[in-house]
Amino acid sequence: MGKKQKAVPRGCVRSRSELAAFLGVGVRSIENYVADGMPERKDAAGRYYHVADCWKWRIENDKVHGVPGRKPTRRSKYAEEIDELNVRMKRIEAEETERNHKLKMGELVEADMAEAHRAECVQVVKRDFTLMVPYIAPKLEGQSRDEIEARLMDAVMRICNAYAAMVPPWRRRGKNPQLRKIP
Repeated sequence: MGKKQKAVPRGCVRSRSELAAFLGVGVRSIENYVADGMPERKDAAGRYYHVADCWKWRIENDKVHGVPGRKPTRRSKYAEEIDELNVRMKRIEAEETERNHKLKMGELVEADMAEAHRAECVQVVKRDFTLMVPYIAPKLEGQSRDEIEARLMDAVMRICNAYAAMVPPWRRRGKNPQLRKIP
């Protein structure tokens, strides 16, 4: 049986022929690049090449040798996949940067904090509706249907307005020094 090769890290290749296919050059060119200082990494199983680092080195190396930013003469079968991965990586980095900015600005809140606030609001509204009946029932005795409806609507509107005025904990000023004060 053949010798088992260890898996290489993501974005890396084990052999010079695979790297040559990615870069669109011959194996001899890769050997020359390595002799000129193209980065290669080593582990217990042998050497391997990080494709993005080698690609970057090659473009910089070509700039040094008077051919600024020359791309491979023929595209490898992996070139489109590499382009897609680079676009996806840039998109992920942009989304992460945007998320971190929103967290700093106080536009995003952790889910457990929002859920705790929602539960607190539900409990307050439930309590208010439960307490409304014994408070308002004696006042409604002997009233006409229209007056009962008007008073009940008034009581419900007060509860709804109180619910709407509840300030979430991430917007309360001075309660939590770690949170940014919102104007």
